Amino acid sequence: MNNQYLGVLGLMPGASKSEIKTAYRQLSKVYHPDVSKDDNAREKFIEINEAYKFLTAVGPRPATIESNAPAYDYNAQDHHYDEWRRRAKQFAKRRAKDALRRQQVLIKSLLSGFEIVLLLMVVFNIFLIIDSHLPLVAVNDDDNLGQTIFKSSSSYYDIVEVNGYTIQLKRGAMDDIKSAEYRSAVVFATQWLNRPLFLDLNIHGVQYRFEQYAGIYGFFSFLIKVILLIALIYKVAVRSLDTQLGLAIFLLFLSSFQVLVFLSF
Repeated sequence: MNNQYLGVLGLMPGASKSEIKTAYRQLSKVYHPDVSKDDNAREKFIEINEAYKFLTAVGPRPATIESNAPAYDYNAQDHHYDEWRRRAKQFAKRRAKDALRRQQVLIKSLLSGFEIVLLLMVVFNIFLIIDSHLPLVAVNDDDNLGQTIFKSSSSYYDIVEVNGYTIQLKRGAMDDIKSAEYRSAVVFATQWLNRPLFLDLNIHGVQYRFEQYAGIYGFFSFLIKVILLIALIYKVAVRSLDTQLGLAIFLLFLSSFQVLVFLSF
């Protein structure tokens, strides 16, 4: 008759105490709730602990204690072992509960530190919103009238340098302009960060307006709204620690990317 606990640890009858300990250590690492992604990890962890506690506490059948091949082939369901099984299960549940509590304490500690970062994220993005809605500053370099605009291209943008600003336009935005020699060029920039948003050119008496396509106020402006929305959901709507941790990691990724965009353009 095979002991069901040997099967839990993946062992055969005749397993030594050393083999039981080795199997327990390996399986407990695999199914530990802190590291395992298995949906049933907690139940398996409890089962593994119960099996280990029972096999090491009860030991082999008394008739084979002196044998070179310990036999654990008794029926673990017999009433003689019920008390051992009950204690082993309680021990396993305590281990799983302690592991879960340690995990929650760690997550709370991480989220507590994240609160400061979150505040900085929100303040920075509100700052960007205010800066983009304040009246723009018009910059007109009269000394360079009649000059030719320096224009180059990248994989995604037409890059224009005028009045001391570099502006990334949507690729092909200036293709219809036959001449790059302008009579007047006015750059409209934000008040606080001095980021160019528009470029007005007068070429041969025709007025053209171009909009900044790249940067934090261009194509990537959606990051401002997304970050503020997720921050609001994180603070108001989410109570699960695991979900909060997932949102915190996502916000850190978005914010890092936003800072990279901010510094690049």
